Amino acid sequence: MAAVTPLEAMMRDWGLEEPRVLAQTPAADLWRVRRGSRELVLKHYRKGHMGNEATGAAYLSRLPPGLGPKICEVTPDALLMEYLDGHPLAEAVRRASDNVQQDALVSADRRLAQVAADLAAAGVSTEGLLSVSEVFAPLLQSESGRWAQELQALLEATPWGALHGDLHHDNVIETAAGEARVFDAKGLWGPTGYELANAFRHPRGCATLIAQPQVVRRRAREWAEALGTTPDLLLRWALIKVELSRVWSDPARRDADAPLRATLRQVLAED
Repeated sequence: MAAVTPLEAMMRDWGLEEPRVLAQTPAADLWRVRRGSRELVLKHYRKGHMGNEATGAAYLSRLPPGLGPKICEVTPDALLMEYLDGHPLAEAVRRASDNVQQDALVSADRRLAQVAADLAAAGVSTEGLLSVSEVFAPLLQSESGRWAQELQALLEATPWGALHGDLHHDNVIETAAGEARVFDAKGLWGPTGYELANAFRHPRGCATLIAQPQVVRRRAREWAEALGTTPDLLLRWALIKVELSRVWSDPARRDADAPLRATLRQVLAED
């Protein structure tokens, strides 16, 4: 008798039917499945654990209705959640023609800012969430002398709370009902200014657009207002996040964030 695969075991144990491949990330395989009349997403982590997304499920499960997917089942290596029918905020920007792409980005950025404000106001419990300071351990191990003082200043600059931890345009679905729902959370505990740091690097595929100084300045102003912080702090978080991503990335690959890094430094130097 053939061995039962992890997918087959989860399908059986959770009463799921009709698996259809939805996506594949570096860490996990995702299927769209059905349980009774409900459409769900099954996310299976290939290494047998959730890695740096381990507290993301806890964060999503604590969100008020309407902000994220309902979490149905959780195991150390799998997550079963509500299927969100819609499109990422990033899609409208990537699909826009050159002459309207700026307007599409402004609209997506403002929707993202509102989502960030709604998440901050949700009062999610921080119990068991990963500290932002731990996220930056690879950067400090690699270049401690350069970044330790700046990171410490940022960590102490504003109050801490529960964070999505990877909030950007491709991790927010605009549903058919007009709701903006988040997914793929890291589930972090840290300063509110960190929440949109990674969003400066998005949408992916729009590197020239997002590296324009006027775009960076506008984002810093609007997103800082939404998060109750200052543009300077947000820009500093964005820069140190870009540096962390550089340390994480494959050194053999092209540095896609180089134009944005240069712009962030330029804008910060102007203030």
